[in-house]
Amino acid sequence: MKFLVLFLLCVSSGEFLKMYALKVLYSSFLVYLVYAQGDTGACYKEPKTGPCRASLPRFFYNKTSRTCEKFIYGGCEGNENNFEDEKECKRWCKAI
Repeated sequence: MKFLVLFLLCVSSGEFLKMYALKVLYSSFLVYLVYAQGDTGACYKEPKTGPCRASLPRFFYNKTSRTCEKFIYGGCEGNENNFEDEKECKRWCKAI
């Protein structure tokens, strides 16, 4: 039997409330962690590859070109401007 577990967690970062949708594969269960968000602050951050050596294709929002662009994520110590696909990036950062 498989279960879908939904967590709703509101976190405040400074004066902004941020929202992120993270998919975590735990054993054979797909767990969705959802954070409540009120702004697009993540979209203004520079992409952070991180020190790990994975080579994961990701997308970030480029505030200068106002488009979602590809980058390679190392797998750890990134930031919120890190999306699994272009569609997700556009969905979070489209209002900018």
